[in-house]
Amino acid sequence: MWYDARAKEVEDGELGDVIAHNRDDEKEHATLLLEWIRRHDPAMDGELREILFSGKPLSGMGD
Repeated sequence: MWYDARAKEVEDGELGDVIAHNRDDEKEHATLLLEWIRRHDPAMDGELREILFSGKPLSGMGD
C-alpha cells in the first residue's frame, strides 16, 4: 500500500512508474521467500495449503 500511495502522489509520471516497478519487485521477492519457506517447512506447507486460495473468510481461519 505504501508503494501505491507514493506512486499516485508523485507529480513525475516516470518516477511513479519506477515506484510501481519497485512495488511489483517486492511482491515477487516476498513470494519467492514464502515459497522457499514452504518447501523447507512441512508445517508451513500445511498451513499454506489450507488457507491460500481457499476463498474462506479470513476471520474463521486459524486457531
